[in-house]
Amino acid sequence: KVHKFISDRRYGAFGEAYVYGWFISRIGDLSQEDIKRLGYSSIEEYLAEPFNKGLTKDSKKKFIQWTNFKPNWEVLDKINW
Repeated sequence: KVHKFISDRRYGAFGEAYVYGWFISRIGDLSQEDIKRLGYSSIEEYLAEPFNKGLTKDSKKKFIQWTNFKPNWEVLDKINW
């Protein structure tokens, strides 16, 4: 199913992608390949992100698997990076 990605409700969806699955995993159980897919070089680097504040390697988290991301450039240009 195609899902929209929203970071700010003022602007709407900044893109959409086909979501084909999800899984819940203990962060410490993620493989090196999983960590690289998330865009990080290590679990420690991933845990250092502000959205992971307070989490540890023993914390469980839901991970969504998606493909075919299509950006909405009109919205992306409005988002303050």
